[in-house]
Amino acid sequence: MRLKDFLIGVGITITLLLVAELGVGLTFGVRTDLVIDHPIFHHVWKPNQTFLSYCPGDETPSPPLRTVNALSWLDGPVLSKEKEPNEFRVLFVGDSFVQGSGSAKASMPGVVVRLLQKQLPYRKVTHINSGTLSYSPLLISVRLANLLQYHPDLVIFSVDMTDDFDDWKYRQTIVANPAGSILAVQPRSLLFAPFREGRNGIERSSFFKNAPLWLAKRSELAFFLFSLFAQDSGSPSPNEVFQKNYLELHEKGIYTRWAWCRNEWDEFTTENVRFTLSQIDQVVRAVRALGIPLVATAVPHIHQLQGVWSERPHLLIQEQVLASGGLYADTLSKLRALGEESESLYCKGDMHFNSRGNERWGTAIAESLIPLLPLERPQGVP
Repeated sequence: MRLKDFLIGVGITITLLLVAELGVGLTFGVRTDLVIDHPIFHHVWKPNQTFLSYCPGDETPSPPLRTVNALSWLDGPVLSKEKEPNEFRVLFVGDSFVQGSGSAKASMPGVVVRLLQKQLPYRKVTHINSGTLSYSPLLISVRLANLLQYHPDLVIFSVDMTDDFDDWKYRQTIVANPAGSILAVQPRSLLFAPFREGRNGIERSSFFKNAPLWLAKRSELAFFLFSLFAQDSGSPSPNEVFQKNYLELHEKGIYTRWAWCRNEWDEFTTENVRFTLSQIDQVVRAVRALGIPLVATAVPHIHQLQGVWSERPHLLIQEQVLASGGLYADTLSKLRALGEESESLYCKGDMHFNSRGNERWGTAIAESLIPLLPLERPQGVP
């Protein structure tokens, strides 16, 4: 009798959980992952999807829709590897700043392509927006050969102030050959991640701390409950103070976000910056080896425009890009020279550019491209 009662209890419990799961899903909608794991590139956009791209503070009647094609590129169809005779193709690589908040037209690639088309009236300007959230020079260097198969005429490479931290995270799962060449960056199971990032910064984690997060990604009910009770979920805002115990964590081998934006560096920061610069070198040299022009820029964050954070990362990125054979667009200086209120360029409560900021940033990049453009009329074009 006891076994029967136990089985009935289990059955009732499972039924109630299933009903609750269905109820939460119907009430709040079923979430979908925008990015998926990739065995070589760590993660990519989930192919063939449409999603809302919202920038708080942008005045739009409704959040713009963005599309992802079958090759995990944003805002455009899959291009053939063979170009049209009068086609000028631009490849954009970087993270969520290249992805852009808001509409496709208001993103940095959208602005640059629009301005390039005005400069090249006799050519058809096409582009590949491979900007992917949380990408870094390491992931770009691994994915680059795949993207270069589409024969761009120009590569625009954006380096973000989060890239030293992201490179450190992705270094944990590198797959390399005996010579040390990096072949892949594999995704890590969330259950067994040794650290995690919450509202208080990065911290040591464990299976038991990770289990609720893992479950929340797979269950609408668990996600709802986790959202109600979790107090430290989500990444810390760059508007918050630098993580105070960063030296203690660095001594334990745990790197912290925004470390290279500090005015003073410890040895661990220097080591991680050196690695990121080596990956920038890899990207630039791989593109230049094919005879393709590359223009790089570092993302100007609001605290750098305001003079609160160090500009040292921008200077080192510029130095590395030029030494590797690329060109550099100093967009930090150009945006600062405009003299506009820095808050007017960014999404409210978000570190990303709004449509106004993307317009200014994209224009600053496009101005640096003019010497590289084939301004003459192509043969056979009336």
